[in-house]
Amino acid sequence: MKVFAFKGTPDIAEKSSSGGAFSKIAMSFAKQYSGNYSIYGAVWTRENEVRHIKVTRLDEIELFNGSKYTRSNIKGIYNSVADDLINERKVLFSGTPCQGSGLIKYLEHVNVQTGNLFTIDIICHGSPNPQILRDYVAWLEKKYQSEVVKISFRDKSVGWKRYPTKVYFKNGKVLRRSYNAQLYMRMYFSLLILDKRCYSCRFSSLERTGDITLGDFWGVDKIMPEIPMGKGISLMIVTSEKGNEIVETLNKTLHEDEFLKEYVGDEFLNYQHNLNRPTEKPALYEEFWMDYKKHGFEYVVKKYRFDTAKGRAKYFVKSLLIRFDYFDKRLS
Repeated sequence: MKVFAFKGTPDIAEKSSSGGAFSKIAMSFAKQYSGNYSIYGAVWTRENEVRHIKVTRLDEIELFNGSKYTRSNIKGIYNSVADDLINERKVLFSGTPCQGSGLIKYLEHVNVQTGNLFTIDIICHGSPNPQILRDYVAWLEKKYQSEVVKISFRDKSVGWKRYPTKVYFKNGKVLRRSYNAQLYMRMYFSLLILDKRCYSCRFSSLERTGDITLGDFWGVDKIMPEIPMGKGISLMIVTSEKGNEIVETLNKTLHEDEFLKEYVGDEFLNYQHNLNRPTEKPALYEEFWMDYKKHGFEYVVKKYRFDTAKGRAKYFVKSLLIRFDYFDKRLS
């Protein structure tokens, strides 16, 4: 296993959640296998759904930019990957560890060789139920009387370490850094809206499913203080020979304002609790979902104080504790 810190160009980092590692890897992959590649990842669709898609052009890669904070619809993707591999295309697949594991099991089941498959997984905090996001979008559209066309969950205009949400409406209105825009992320950091299976995730360790694991390099300012953080630094964990191939190719294509620096040590694990253990299920989890199923979205927003000043403060503090691995059960 090798660990790297990566930062892309200011333009790439600005559009990405951390340092832009996936965008750079995907562009490098596309150039290396020009005309014979497929890249799979999650995108925000016009139907306000997060879905996995396949791209085959360099100019399509930016569709993958940004974190989605919900479970993506992966219907038909495993079969598409299998067809590409049968046709001897080079395939780069990115997703959560469970999605990557599911893909490998599917390919084994249908007896498709994986020599041309390269996989990237993410350090996953947990996947929310997609219905919560749909309800949140409907709530915004009702409140602002316009269709939501795009949501950016990590607007970097105020820096990397904060999580301001920006919402774009069809009528031209843009909601940024407001209490209503932040509502979904408060729900996310409450830990209440995750899929129940996430609390016993077997991939919350250094035993990874991908050739490379990507995430925010939290704590980099403390363990690698010589690195300028700028708009964000990506953590890259290389776990296979294919991963080494990706990094070697990436290193050859770096621009002068990009860097890829190896980190030796394990202190980074102090800031990545989902590489040590699964996210802990809140005590109110079962009650929350009973309320949600019985009474709906607006009811749980009010009951669990996602829309109050006290609730905003509580979940802001909780987001910091989770991010820096100092989770306090008293906040549950």
